[in-house]
Amino acid sequence: MVRGVLLEPLPYLQPDRLVYVWEHDLSRGNDCNVVAPANCIAWTEQTTTFASLAAFGAVSASITGDSEPERVGQIYSTAQLLLMLGVQPLLGRLFRGGRGPRGRCAGGAAERVVLAPPLWR
Repeated sequence: MVRGVLLEPLPYLQPDRLVYVWEHDLSRGNDCNVVAPANCIAWTEQTTTFASLAAFGAVSASITGDSEPERVGQIYSTAQLLLMLGVQPLLGRLFRGGRGPRGRCAGGAAERVVLAPPLWR
């Protein structure tokens, strides 16, 4: 377990260059607040430190069909996230980023989905 969690590199493109950025919400005493979309846009427009920025979050969802609904984990993200991680699709294509920083941090593409192999199989 130690090897897999602490010693092995993350299974992503250039894992030593990945960082996770939080905001501090001092008014609520929250040290790990999700970055607001407006701040993500501003950071993307103004950064001279990061090669690329992406936003993501996690929720759960229900999938329905002919049988009982099934609860699955879901990650929502901007188009840039999978490109930054070096993820390559087995079939189809990944998201295409919008033009300009707003296409990378703001919503508006909820109708697109990338399925992990265990789910689509």
